[in-house]
Amino acid sequence: MSLIKYLAVFRIKPSLVIVARNSHDSKVVDLEDKCRKVASKILALNKEKKLWSFESKNEGYTIHTCVKPVENEDLVFFAITTLKFPHNPASVFKEFVTKFVRTISVKDIDAAEDDGLTYSAQSVFKAVDQKYGVDKLKDTQAKVDGLKNQLHNNMQDLLERGEQLDEIQMNADQLDQDAKGFKATATDLKWKFCCLNAKWTILLTLFLITIITVIVVAAVCTSDPDACKQK
Repeated sequence: MSLIKYLAVFRIKPSLVIVARNSHDSKVVDLEDKCRKVASKILALNKEKKLWSFESKNEGYTIHTCVKPVENEDLVFFAITTLKFPHNPASVFKEFVTKFVRTISVKDIDAAEDDGLTYSAQSVFKAVDQKYGVDKLKDTQAKVDGLKNQLHNNMQDLLERGEQLDEIQMNADQLDQDAKGFKATATDLKWKFCCLNAKWTILLTLFLITIITVIVVAAVCTSDPDACKQK
C-alpha cells in the first residue's frame, strides 16, 4: 500500500478547479471535497505561508498542501499521506511542483478544465509516488521475508535431492552387487560348459577311434582272411 493516498493540483483562477489528480484511495470524492475546503480556507487567510499540514486522526491521514508556489502562483498542490509519513513534506512538494511545471506548460495549465491534465501529469505522479509513496521499511521486510521463503524452499529442495541421491546410491550399490553375482554365476556356468564340452570331445574322439579301428580291421580281414585268422 502506498504511503501517499492522493495527489492533486488545483488551479485558483478563474475559479478553484482540479486540473490533475491521482488517487490510491477509494474515497476519492471525500478527499477532494476536503481538499477544496482546505484550499478555500487557506486562500481566504491570504497569508505568505506556503506549506500547510492538517492531521485527520479519525480518518487515518494527513493533508499536506503547498499554496501558490513561486514556480506558478496560480496553483495549489495537495498530497494526502498516511499519518506516519516518514518524509519531509517540503521535499515532496519541491519535487512535485518542479516536475509538474516542467512537464505541463503554462498555456495548458491556464486552458485546462476539471481533470484535464491528469493524463499528461501521469509521469509526474508516478515519479513522486515511487520516490515517496513506498514504505521502504515494509518493502525491505517483504524482501527479507521473500528471501527467507526462498532459502527455506531451497533447503527443502536440497534435502529432497539428498534423499534422492541416497536412494540412487543404494540402487547403484544393489546393481553392483547384482552384477558381481551375475559375473560369478556366468563364470561357474562357463567352467561347467567347458568341462562338459571337454568330456564330450574325449568321448567323441574315443568313439571315432573305435569306429576307425573297427573299419580298418574289417578292411584288413576282408582283403586277407588268413592274416586275420593268424592274429
